[in-house]
Amino acid sequence: MKSREVALLVCAFSFPQFVGAQAATDLNCTQCVGSSDIANDSVGSAKIKNKSITSTDIAAGAVKSGIINNDAVTHQKLSPGVREKLDGAIAGVAAYYDAVDDYSVAVAHCAENTIAFAANCYCIPLSEENNVGVLLACAVEGNGGLAACLPDANTYDPDKTAPVATAGVSCLAATSADGTPFIPAPTGLVPFNAERDASQDSVLQIAQWQKQQHKELEAAVAKYKEFIATYTSRIRK
Repeated sequence: MKSREVALLVCAFSFPQFVGAQAATDLNCTQCVGSSDIANDSVGSAKIKNKSITSTDIAAGAVKSGIINNDAVTHQKLSPGVREKLDGAIAGVAAYYDAVDDYSVAVAHCAENTIAFAANCYCIPLSEENNVGVLLACAVEGNGGLAACLPDANTYDPDKTAPVATAGVSCLAATSADGTPFIPAPTGLVPFNAERDASQDSVLQIAQWQKQQHKELEAAVAKYKEFIATYTSRIRK
């Protein structure tokens, strides 16, 4: 009788699966639950703590363009460094053109916050009272375009007025992705920065550069006018 009771006890404790299975409620082990143990779509975003998944948890190349919904990655979800580069990128470019007529030497200026990038010039008499002109110079000088015209030596008439020079200038303006205007600077067009560009040093630097540009333009005009006057005096004899 006693031997049978021992056998039954051993049998009961040797096969615990027959007693009944219970789901684990507090797992705390490393890699004890694999991906095959989790049903598809059972772990939703509501079950994931904010900032619990970092870049080190995502395999390289795991997130492809087809996985990301359109318009899902907004400006605010980008890193500050990326946002800064995107905001400072040129998003809009506009070109403007201006032309000016004058005797012998003409100058066309670009408007504020634009920069000259090309000049277009010619010498065409506006009436029979003008001498025929020959193009001497066509260039971007300072923040404008300059044209200089010599009187044609073969047809020169001292009783007629000087040749008419036409200076055309193409000017460029730009705005960044966040609407910030680009402004002319010694290095070219740069995005306006209120903190930087309002500082005394920056204002002084821009003012000195603009003054230097104006001086260069005036010097070029004076040089060509002097050359044309000397040339005209020689063919007049």
